[in-house]
Amino acid sequence: MDLTDRKILQTVQRNARITFRELSEKLGISITSVQKRLVSLEKAGIVQGYTAHISLAALGGTFVLIHGRSRADFAIETMDVLGGHEAVSTVLCGAQNHLYVGAFLKRIDHLDAVVTFVKEAGQIPEPEALIFNTSSDITCVRNPKGECSDATDLTNLDHRIIWALHENARRPLAEVAADVGVSAKTASIRLERMISKGLIEFHVEALPHLYTSEVLLTVRIRPDADRRKIVEKMREDPDCFVDEDVTFSNAPNTVLFTLDVENMEQLFRLLKRVVGFDGVESIYHDVLLHQRYYSTWRDKLLKERAVPAIPRASK
Repeated sequence: MDLTDRKILQTVQRNARITFRELSEKLGISITSVQKRLVSLEKAGIVQGYTAHISLAALGGTFVLIHGRSRADFAIETMDVLGGHEAVSTVLCGAQNHLYVGAFLKRIDHLDAVVTFVKEAGQIPEPEALIFNTSSDITCVRNPKGECSDATDLTNLDHRIIWALHENARRPLAEVAADVGVSAKTASIRLERMISKGLIEFHVEALPHLYTSEVLLTVRIRPDADRRKIVEKMREDPDCFVDEDVTFSNAPNTVLFTLDVENMEQLFRLLKRVVGFDGVESIYHDVLLHQRYYSTWRDKLLKERAVPAIPRASK
């Protein structure tokens, strides 16, 4: 992966339905080049798929990160056990036997039960639970417009449109319309409405660590420091490509960066600079070894709402 590939992936992660023409104009390269590069990312397994879901916020849910160092001999072997929980959407394993578990909670009062499960299944003695800020630059639950209606605002047709995009969010609208039995114009109007009201989310399941060194960098900031300036410095740093920066409602002085570096020398220079940033209290870094995605209760719920029940035979 070169810098252009990273920018393409980052842009698609933030707008899974962006067209090749829009990507071309945004990145300043030809449509043909954009198309070839994205296809290559797919064939290489870096892009695993494009999914669509009912918005987590519209469902009243919460996205959390539960993490900690595992006592398992090989933490990767616990990942599928963790992924068996209906709330767990992704599990990442770092080079220091550290596990990072992303979970969608139906309600915030489910947090303790999920943390207990992660603690036992992941063999993590002291897990930390972090609640994502809705304003975070996290690609799987982001809503750029910041608006969100309640999921009760979704019609049966809306559910069927989301379901038609569920396993391939980049499907042509004409195909989606044919699947749900409406005109392309109607499908387009319904989809734009869902997007504008924050009722639908798109997610690109990607594994960039297969071809680049992906680093998770946790930065603890002093309470009196300007967090925004530190984020800006990170994004301007010449020795890394920042993919995401995430903040947490229950840990306001913590920022988690997902970033790519070309080599360990580059990472060393970056860490040396970051620890010297004005306002930085401490840092912790981990190199990502493996990541897996899992189906959750959201997938099951969407299917139930989109696929009508088989009517019972009359007696």
